[in-house]
Amino acid sequence: MHKIAFYIGPVVVTWFGIFVASGFMAGLWTASRRALRLRIPPDTIMDLGPWLLLGAIAGARAWFVVSYWDEEFAGRPIHEIFMVQNGGIVYYGGLVGASLACIIFARLKKCRCGGWPTCWRRASRWGVFWGAGAA
Repeated sequence: MHKIAFYIGPVVVTWFGIFVASGFMAGLWTASRRALRLRIPPDTIMDLGPWLLLGAIAGARAWFVVSYWDEEFAGRPIHEIFMVQNGGIVYYGGLVGASLACIIFARLKKCRCGGWPTCWRRASRWGVFWGAGAA
């Protein structure tokens, strides 16, 4: 299978990008349906989508830059930090960035997610996930 799906002028669209975008949209749609259980309007989840996307990209790139500063960025022009198209993002930075974006969005919109007990219960499930992944 070819890596490149098609071109839009000078922009290369890869199959990986198509699948990541499809997964993001499916996840956002699923979350909007599940939000009804917590009495959160689905539109609120859809409004959260751009925040998650930008937070994930910024967090993934920031974590990469901090982790590989000496090898990749020291002594080079500062604008290379923002050259995401040249590669260099990490998924766990994206998770942290998207989580922070979600918290900021929830505070700005005064959303409730079930209170701290619910949040801690959900966080403990992530802890089990990360622990199993490290084993």
